[in-house]
Amino acid sequence: MAGLSETNMDTQLILESIAGPAGAVIALGIVTYTGWSFFSNKVWPLAVDWVQGQKDHMESIIKSHEEDRKSHAEDREVFREAMLRISSRQASIDQSIAEVKVEVKSIKEIVSLKQQLYEIKNDAAI
Repeated sequence: MAGLSETNMDTQLILESIAGPAGAVIALGIVTYTGWSFFSNKVWPLAVDWVQGQKDHMESIIKSHEEDRKSHAEDREVFREAMLRISSRQASIDQSIAEVKVEVKSIKEIVSLKQQLYEIKNDAAI
């Protein structure tokens, strides 16, 4: 019976070790390994994909911004050239208007002289 009691004691000692501090350390190891495995196999790849997606999105925004700036520069050049053409046309129109004013003034003087001549003829005829 002594052998049976020793086996019983060994079993009891093993059960106490599993349920006691050694068991807690083993359980902690299992939980830690499971947590690390989940994090490294599931969470980390998702985080890396998300960061890569954000990086790609920012690169596309920067590229779009650079294209917009280039387009704006071209548009500003077209606008500047159009304004120069308008300015030269405006100068030409101003010159033409000045010439028309001179001609109108001379026509007015001719009409005024003809009217005075007509009045002098009418006065002489009376």
